[in-house]
Formats: sequence, structure tokens, C-alpha cells
Amino acid sequence: MRRFWMALAVGLALALNPATARAEAWNVYRGGPLGLRLDYPDFLALKAEDEALRGARFESADQQVTLEVASAPAGTASVDDYFRRMAEQAKAEGVALDYTRRTRRFAVVSGENERFILYARCNLYRTAVLCFNLRYPTAQKRRFDPIVTRMSRSLGQAG
Repeated sequence: MRRFWMALAVGLALALNPATARAEAWNVYRGGPLGLRLDYPDFLALKAEDEALRGARFESADQQVTLEVASAPAGTASVDDYFRRMAEQAKAEGVALDYTRRTRRFAVVSGENERFILYARCNLYRTAVLCFNLRYPTAQKRRFDPIVTRMSRSLGQAG
């Protein structure tokens, strides 16, 4: 009987937390003239689209998780430029970087502060640079690992 109540409590806790519930349910964002495409979990809701950024902002219902997507024409900056900008943004937010990687096709920075984990990625294509920044609570790192992986793999140009 004790196991039943424990399982029920865990199930309710997971069901009541929108950032952890139904991580298998996904939406696809397609936006901007440069054809940005990104899979994102359905617990994130579109809050604003910005033509100047050629992107959008999403939030969870409890505002604990945020996602920003943006695109720019290719040739406006190098991978090193995007990498440097992402690292500077992270530093400005008090994020201690614990993972960085750059190749000629993409740049990634990731780290955390006392409140959240930041994962920022930009992919470079022949005609566009496509980026996303995801912030989520540090306490939910394990739960977000597969979410970050799917988002990273899906970032690309629609078409």
C-alpha cells in the first residue's frame, strides 16, 4: 500500500509540472524569411514574434522556461563572431560556462548560474544563420537533456 501512495505522489508531481509533463509532445516552429525550423516541446507557448530579430520568444506557463529563436542572413558574421556573442551574453547573465564548442558549421555555449541553465546554439548555412537560446531551471537538468538534444538536432532551414 505504501508503494501505491508513493507512486501516486510522484505521478501527480510530474503531471502538475508543465515543464516536465509530456516531454514527448512537440510542436514545430517555422518562421521568418530565412526559413528557420525548430522542434520545441508543447509546454512552451509563443509569446512574441519579432520581425527585426527574424525570430520569436516562447515561455512555459510558469515562466520558468524560456526559448528565443532568431535568424540572420549568412555572411553577416563568422562562427567565431557568433560564438563570442553567445559567450558574452552568457557572462552578462552571470552564467558560468561549462561547455563550449565551435566548428565551421555551428557554435554552442552552455552553462548555469544559481537560477537557470542556458543552452545557446547557432547553426550556419549557406544562406542563413539560425539560433536558439533555451533557459530552464537548474533543478531540471536531467529532464531537459533529451529536450536539448532534440532541439539541437532539429534546428535547421525549412524546406
